[in-house]
Amino acid sequence: GTPAMINTAINNGAFMLQHRDHGGEDGWGEPAYNNGSISGLTNTDLSFIMSINCLTGRFDYSSEVFTEKFHRYTYNGQASGALGLIAASQVSYSFVNDVYVWGLMDNMWPEFMEDYGNHTINRKLMPAFGNIAGKFFLAQSSWPYNTDDKDITFDLFHHHGDAFLRVYSEVPQDMAITSPDVIIYGQNSITVQAEEDAYVALSWYDEQNGESRIIAVGESTGTDMELEFSELAPVGSTVLLTATKQNSYRYTKEMLVIPPDGAYVVRKSFTIDDSMGNNNGKADFGESFYINLSLENVGNENAENVVVNLATNNEYVLSLSLAEQVEFGTIQPGQVIGSTQKFLVSLDEATPDQQSLSFELIIEDASKATYNSTVSFRANAPVFKVSQVLVDDSENGDANGRLDAGETATLSFVTQNTGHAIASAPLAQIIMDTPYLSFEEDSFTSSAINEGETVNISFAVTAHPSIVDGTSFIGTFKIAQGFQFEMPYELIVGQLPQIVIGEGFEESEQYPFYNYYKGNRSQMLFKADEFGAGEKALMAIGFDFSSISPEEFRTLPNFVIRIKPTALNVMPNSYVDMADADTLVYGVAYQLASEPGWFIMETEDYTISGADNYVIDIAWGRLANWTNDYYKVNCSTNADNLVTYGYDDNTNYPAYPSYDGSTNIRPNMQFHFVGESAGQENIVTIEAVNEVLNVPVEGATVRIGSKDILTNTEGIAQISLFQGSYQADISHDDYHSPEAPLDILIEGSDPSYSVSLLPFYRVNFSIVNNWGSTVNDAVIKINDVTYSVGEYFFGDLVAGTYTYEVSCPHYNDTVGEFTLYDVNDVDIAVVIDADGTSVIDNSLINACIYPNPTNGSFVL
Repeated sequence: GTPAMINTAINNGAFMLQHRDHGGEDGWGEPAYNNGSISGLTNTDLSFIMSINCLTGRFDYSSEVFTEKFHRYTYNGQASGALGLIAASQVSYSFVNDVYVWGLMDNMWPEFMEDYGNHTINRKLMPAFGNIAGKFFLAQSSWPYNTDDKDITFDLFHHHGDAFLRVYSEVPQDMAITSPDVIIYGQNSITVQAEEDAYVALSWYDEQNGESRIIAVGESTGTDMELEFSELAPVGSTVLLTATKQNSYRYTKEMLVIPPDGAYVVRKSFTIDDSMGNNNGKADFGESFYINLSLENVGNENAENVVVNLATNNEYVLSLSLAEQVEFGTIQPGQVIGSTQKFLVSLDEATPDQQSLSFELIIEDASKATYNSTVSFRANAPVFKVSQVLVDDSENGDANGRLDAGETATLSFVTQNTGHAIASAPLAQIIMDTPYLSFEEDSFTSSAINEGETVNISFAVTAHPSIVDGTSFIGTFKIAQGFQFEMPYELIVGQLPQIVIGEGFEESEQYPFYNYYKGNRSQMLFKADEFGAGEKALMAIGFDFSSISPEEFRTLPNFVIRIKPTALNVMPNSYVDMADADTLVYGVAYQLASEPGWFIMETEDYTISGADNYVIDIAWGRLANWTNDYYKVNCSTNADNLVTYGYDDNTNYPAYPSYDGSTNIRPNMQFHFVGESAGQENIVTIEAVNEVLNVPVEGATVRIGSKDILTNTEGIAQISLFQGSYQADISHDDYHSPEAPLDILIEGSDPSYSVSLLPFYRVNFSIVNNWGSTVNDAVIKINDVTYSVGEYFFGDLVAGTYTYEVSCPHYNDTVGEFTLYDVNDVDIAVVIDADGTSVIDNSLINACIYPNPTNGSFVL
């Protein structure tokens, strides 16, 4: 064929076209139909294209790939390319993709392979479902010889287009459907007559929640079919009947849900009145709001004396008030009556985002008719997600993007509110629990985070100078407002004592753990500048596994990894002599990785000089059996050949396979080195003493860095610290904190410190008169300080003896004295005497005074 013949077939109305041969990113191989050929299409009755070849669906291609061009193509402003396509995103495999297509075709035309059996559900020509069915067929087939390529094929072929796309194989026809014109509320089903093989569904649109609800489905046999409702659509709503069938136009019909004769009251609508909250018309977490209801009488008679009750048992509704026997009065046919500021709901602060809240609505009228309904909506709350953590040491460090010992940096958690409500004042907190990291502020209330907004939640952190490079600290980041998000976080101070050489994603094939054969030997060359200057004590190496063998093939016999310095800069077309090499790893039966990712192997002690190139030799064998699912590791491409390898099934230990080839694709490796010593820790003892009583203070908090320690019954707190200078903050709820932190200096011995804490004394006055009545408007003067009217509690006094004076209009002044020493909380009861100037009503005696008020003379 030719490109012109293909265009002619499509322009003449072919409903489907399959190509099965070679392909590339810009088109088919034979015939050579490519992106440019598509411009000859003028047909607007689109064809479905089955592109069963290589690469034509490579959607990550830098330019417009063939499938994209075919799908997007227009002629005179109208779509004239493909209705949809199935194509491969990478190189596909002969025979394997053929078997896949057999299953795909049989799904759409079950008679294609009669021996394969019939489908429980026959969806006819729906290519997206055929795409899945083809992969299931391929999975169960034992025919393709290259079975390892099945897994690749499962991920290779993609459907471009609507997943429910149905392709017509002939000119579609209208369907004959018979159904009721209306649905009477209370019916549990309706009868529909549809053509054989038609799929019929009933649905209604719930405007309040913005979702379509399917209430019945069925497949017709050509006779009457009864569709039973899974729920009742409310009176006044419209139920949509939809029928589809292969090679038939879609059929739709609307049916109104109507009440029986008489009055019939339904919920017309409702709104959220959250004017007491953020006034956004939505139900937000922790809010109190009214549900303003509108009721409509959709019947043909008056509904008299209508009352409404609303109820719920939702765990997030803390209270529901003003919700019983709410009167709506008489509602005439067609009339809508609403409520204002009734049905008061209070939500829990912990209400999750998009939590469904459902309320039972019971409507009654004078005839005792009951019209049950529901009110349902979703609550909104913030949801937090952290996408990354940033370390900025540009202002107070060396700007290398990490926190080093002795530096102060900003630690920022990039936080997004993915919920549906604003977080107006979320509480952010970081917990590290170490004396070596100090935070300027480890918890604070953040500014508001709007829906969808991303902000940096930042903490200023200082690393103690004694921290050794590569030290890891594990902590927790939390942010909460209603919803709480927390994540573990590892902060590494300084440079890890390890390097990674190679960051590519090319996969190894015939080395170094290639157990498709029973034995393998490979050598890799690493250069001095890749290790960096200076000697390093090697302690472990690692490989980044991309594919894992089955469990029974994970043990490699006579496994050895050796290392040797070399002057080579490129690997030769032979193995390097490993005489005098040092052994890093050895195992008679070495257990290899069980999951993808970095696999770390501990090594014998070995020193990398920092000046030499090195050959690393990996050998093992012989396996009892080989596997198709062989190990692969991620590799990087280099300018020169840095790898040699060999493999076979026949070499017996102690011999290893001979040389087979060399390559510039070298496995990525990690090299772990021994870190510098952290040095000696010393025990620091801190004693907290009551300054007044000279006794130990139990339960005082000693904070060093972000580590809190409590003093014991003897007032002692101890902690082990590296040498250097530290500061400790001491606090207790019953004591004044020292004005300045305690300076700690460790120079080789175990230092001890004593801190005196001045107690808080809390004094509470209670004042009554001669008759035992509480007096709330007295003024108290303590020593020379006069306090406000009614101020009776004093929480900031120190030890000592005090005088007080209590004064109040119409009472004699009362004076006294108290001493604060060994009791922190002191209650003082004062009785004040009336001075006889007050004129008050007194029901205890049968007396009266007139005139009242008086002009100086009065009668008693």
